[in-house]
Amino acid sequence: DMDGEYKSMANKFNARYMKIEANSKTGLNPMDVTTEMDENGLEVVNLNEKVEEVKLLIASIYKDINQKGLDGTQLNQLEKAVRNTYKEYGIGYDSETLYEESDGTTIGKALKKMPILSNIKESLVKLFETDTDKELLNIIEYITGDSVMSIFDCRTTVDINFTQKENRNNRLLFISLEETRGTLRSFAIKNTMSWIASKFANIKLAGIEKNLVIDEAWEIAKTEEDLAYVEFFARKGRKQWLSLTIATQKPGDFMKEGSVGEAIVNQCETKMFLKQDKNEAMKVARMFHLSPTVGDIIAGFDKGEMFLINGVGLCRLQMALTPYEKVFAET
Repeated sequence: DMDGEYKSMANKFNARYMKIEANSKTGLNPMDVTTEMDENGLEVVNLNEKVEEVKLLIASIYKDINQKGLDGTQLNQLEKAVRNTYKEYGIGYDSETLYEESDGTTIGKALKKMPILSNIKESLVKLFETDTDKELLNIIEYITGDSVMSIFDCRTTVDINFTQKENRNNRLLFISLEETRGTLRSFAIKNTMSWIASKFANIKLAGIEKNLVIDEAWEIAKTEEDLAYVEFFARKGRKQWLSLTIATQKPGDFMKEGSVGEAIVNQCETKMFLKQDKNEAMKVARMFHLSPTVGDIIAGFDKGEMFLINGVGLCRLQMALTPYEKVFAET
């Protein structure tokens, strides 16, 4: 929720509503990792996938700040540092590596403390010493410690566990990014996506359908690195029964020919286009090889009118809310 527009809906559903504040630690750790089920039905830690996720996260903020992508040397140093960070915490592919003997406050084994983003910086310096890439180190320092961007450099303190029976009556979670702007907002969206993915990957939720909705998704479609992160998340989500709903007033940002954004759109089985300004409407028509007339129609849509595109074809629809739906959809 980018602008606090869903607070009323959350209240009506009696759902959890979390607010990300720009000047305090969020209690959400993007380094969290959990066990999931592999293709053989075994409980494992998918460490390779998690390392790739953290790399893409840092690569995207690097591009936002430096206006260029990470080079080969930087990517190599970053990957080794992330892997070493998990190794330092004794976390490997075996599911048992996530647990340690209880200190007496819990029954049985307890989940280990997870590494945080600051630990990547420590690993980077430890591994490469004076050969550490300075620009890469500067970016990691920028998102850790006490800097403005360090709000995700913390361990998870938010108590949300979708596997617990008491939470199963209401599985809706809204996350407000109303207080964030610019680069911080883009970084916050991807960090919350990472944290949510770690929750949904839990083996106890295997086989249960899950959905993540990102409103104003143009905020994470500004660079190829941003889009690469979203595309990775979409691919990863399919294995976890996690669908991704992207809502944006700037669909053209996802439709540059040959871009990662085009690949994301092509993965979407269902696409719905409501009223757009003329330029965006024409981009939609060109992307899907539709006539300019279709673009003109989209630009002239009234409230609730749309085109739906799926595996069957193109269909023009008029959406009408039922009295029950109006209670939740109208503010």
